[in-house]
Amino acid sequence: MAGTDPQSEWDTNMFLTKNLIAAQRAASERVAQGKTYSVELPIVGRVPVPRPEQLAIYAALGGLAVLELIDWPVALAMGVGSALVSRHLSELENREDELAEAIEPPPGEAPRAATVTVTSASARKAAAREAPAKKAPAKPAAKKPVAKKPVAKKASAKTAPRKAASTE
Repeated sequence: MAGTDPQSEWDTNMFLTKNLIAAQRAASERVAQGKTYSVELPIVGRVPVPRPEQLAIYAALGGLAVLELIDWPVALAMGVGSALVSRHLSELENREDELAEAIEPPPGEAPRAATVTVTSASARKAAAREAPAKKAPAKPAAKKPVAKKPVAKKASAKTAPRKAASTE
């Protein structure tokens, strides 16, 4: 092979490899920082995609169902349950972030007056514990009715029980 220097070819390959690795690292960092993922499809448009951790769970469940280690209805139920739990946890994280921003603004921003509405039952209980207790106005004591003792009736001679005569 005339005119090709093995060292320059090796340098070119190393340069391309380093660029490829750097691009993969940058892409994986963007994925790790992302909160929502989507894919652009030609006819359908933008389609939301679950997080990578969720995709791994779905792939494992699908693989177990294909290998018939678990039945497909079980795999489907587990996948739906996993999706519901993931959605609930992401909603909780969003609420937590909103409350954290309302309580403590990020550095560099001036503190602002924020009104936080407490809606969850646990937050209301915590607020009730922290609030000073208010005493209810005293009500007059209600009089309890006195129970009357039943009056025993005396048996009169007319109504005295008679002994039944036995016929033998």
